[in-house]
Amino acid sequence: MRDRLLGGVSSARPVPGRWQAGAVALLGVALSAPSVVAPTWVQAVADRERGDLLSGQSQWSWGRVELTGLTGVELGLVPNPVGLAVAVTLLVLAVVAVAVWVLSRGPRLVLAPIALALLAGRLLTTSAERHGRAFRDVIASEAGLTVTNGSTTAGWLETAAAGVLVVALALMVVRLVADFCPRLPADAEGPEGEEPTGRHPDAVAARAGLRPKGARLSGPEVGLTDEEGR
Repeated sequence: MRDRLLGGVSSARPVPGRWQAGAVALLGVALSAPSVVAPTWVQAVADRERGDLLSGQSQWSWGRVELTGLTGVELGLVPNPVGLAVAVTLLVLAVVAVAVWVLSRGPRLVLAPIALALLAGRLLTTSAERHGRAFRDVIASEAGLTVTNGSTTAGWLETAAAGVLVVALALMVVRLVADFCPRLPADAEGPEGEEPTGRHPDAVAARAGLRPKGARLSGPEVGLTDEEGR
């Protein structure tokens, strides 16, 4: 028996619950948390002939940059407090959004996908920039220098978090469509192969104020005499 929905979504297919979508979203938020306190990308430049380390660079996804020289001496630091504030704010909003998604009802549920979309968009952008920058540095390492670079553990976790949040967003959208899409009553569908009762011609005629085909008038019978019929 196939369940038919007005929006074309079948209730016979399993629809992920809000708890499942919330758990996936919370996992994505947790995976992105290390990128706030740890660098996501590092680079080391060394002399190819001597093997001496010339410089090192560590970058955080929210904009902090730390430069080091020989023997690890710190050469410079760009703290970027605004970038840190934005990163922390998006994480807090995402946690609140998951709580709203799990505990609330009604139109407020749409706040969760919006907050997660903001965080996912940021993570996707920083991940794409990080991996693209590493590719360019590998090309430039043929100028007599040995350039070693790549994502750190926090960087790979951030990339994984972006993918997990995209999955969580998809689950939330499916759940919202299933919740707010109007459905036909359970008795609106007839046996297999037959038209639902709501679409039967007699039902359509009844809703339009017309009598079904073949129906008789319910008033008293009127008899005509031979003289009246002439």
